[in-house]
Amino acid sequence: MTDQHTPTDDAGTGPEDPAAEHGDAEARSTPEPTDQDQDDAEDLGKSKAAREAKRYRLALRETEAERDALADTVADLRRQIVDDAVAQTVNPAGFALAGHDPAEFFTEEGTLDRAKLTAAAREAASRFGLRTPKVPDPGMGARDTPAPSSADAWQAAFSPRR
Repeated sequence: MTDQHTPTDDAGTGPEDPAAEHGDAEARSTPEPTDQDQDDAEDLGKSKAAREAKRYRLALRETEAERDALADTVADLRRQIVDDAVAQTVNPAGFALAGHDPAEFFTEEGTLDRAKLTAAAREAASRFGLRTPKVPDPGMGARDTPAPSSADAWQAAFSPRR
């Protein structure tokens, strides 16, 4: 058994590039990576990670801004609901000045606790002297006697006077 390739201990006669031993010309032309190349690759990886982190930070800021806007919208809607519900008992502006937070009148499920709201409105009305708004009486001006029919009115208009 003969060995086809016998390495020599002589430094000048053996192949210096392992790729040259296999006849790979492309591998011979590519230099081995240096420490600087590895540092550049790490910087490239860091910059990629930094870009990705920046993208996530921007998305987080946008999401937080959207969340804050929605929270403000919910607070405004709650204030409107409380004002509408309390308007039958007290003036909504006076009730707001009494220092009640509209969120305290909503349950964990998000529904309005009308009993709590009504009690707070009555308490604010008595404590601060807030007047209840005057509600028009639909029966105001009504008479016990029925109005004459239109046929009687026409007949009376053209009948001779006595």
